[in-house]
Amino acid sequence: MIKGVFKIQIYHKYIRGGLDLPGKGQKLLFPKPKSKKKKKHHPPSILHDKKSRTCYLCIMLHDNWSEHSTLQEHHVFSGPNRTNSEENGLKIYLCRDHHVYGLEAIHNNARIRHEVQRMAQREFERQHSHKEFMKIFGRNYLDQVEIGEINEKKSKPVQGSRPERESSL
Repeated sequence: MIKGVFKIQIYHKYIRGGLDLPGKGQKLLFPKPKSKKKKKHHPPSILHDKKSRTCYLCIMLHDNWSEHSTLQEHHVFSGPNRTNSEENGLKIYLCRDHHVYGLEAIHNNARIRHEVQRMAQREFERQHSHKEFMKIFGRNYLDQVEIGEINEKKSKPVQGSRPERESSL
């Protein structure tokens, strides 16, 4: 046997297998073990429940509550705001026809896409504030009238609570 061939056999037998080499007291780790990538756990959608197995646009446009075998996740705000949309739960679940294909698909119809963005902003501002939405996303999708209505609903006192007295100082 040729010396070079013998060395290759030793290499494959001992080093590739990660076994101790004869005469050496240490274990070689080649190839290195793969480390598992840590997954980020994002909150569920605040607009739509994935477990319902219904398409958000089927319900919104056609009042069709039928279940679908496969749904595709759509982040309401795309581009640089995609990660912000994911972190804040601003995503919806769509059937294939309403996500990519067809005239009513969210990627093909700007009117529907803008309406979903307005609905997402309204829902976000019910839980947070308009100022916080603007800080995160940097763009307003609502009319000024709608912003005022949301802020009024937040500032209305709860029924049964006493109104605050005005001081006459």
